[in-house]
Amino acid sequence: MFFSVFWKFFLLGCTSFGGPAAHIGYFRKEFVERLGWATETEYAQWVALSQIMPGPGSSQVGFAMGYHRGGILGAVAAFVGFTLPSVVLMCLFAALGSQFADDVLFQGVLAALKLMAVVVILDAIWSMGRSFCQSYRTRLVALLSMVFILLWPLGLSGLLLVLLAGAVGAVWLADTPTKTFSAPVSR
Repeated sequence: MFFSVFWKFFLLGCTSFGGPAAHIGYFRKEFVERLGWATETEYAQWVALSQIMPGPGSSQVGFAMGYHRGGILGAVAAFVGFTLPSVVLMCLFAALGSQFADDVLFQGVLAALKLMAVVVILDAIWSMGRSFCQSYRTRLVALLSMVFILLWPLGLSGLLLVLLAGAVGAVWLADTPTKTFSAPVSR
């Protein structure tokens, strides 16, 4: 189990570009849609929980997926497997970046990677939005949240948004049927 979790996360770590938001989309496609390691509900709950915790959400979601699959060793395998390719690449870029900083080809590759990251993030937003926001009310809350973040991108806006969206959701979505939290918190 340890090696299976490590290998799947390692392969994703080698091919996942775009940062935490994109990673969360990659995880969903691989582990929920393709492999069936978790349900949509479990995954949505892990994503929601990761958004109110400090640090990158994708690391927390990956850790939760690994834990769900293989306990604490699975969680460690997921974290190490997904992070290792980035560590190796960052060390290479640090070693080579100063030597090729003015190289036109190197700058072109970096620009292409940035553009690719934007496309990946937009794809993640689109696919998760379709999955998580299934009523007009939840779509409106998501849209207003996006506008809020775009207008006030720094500081405590993320925490304020979570609190505000929670309050709006508690009042406005109170009559919407919900599912219970099905993911185990501990073993």
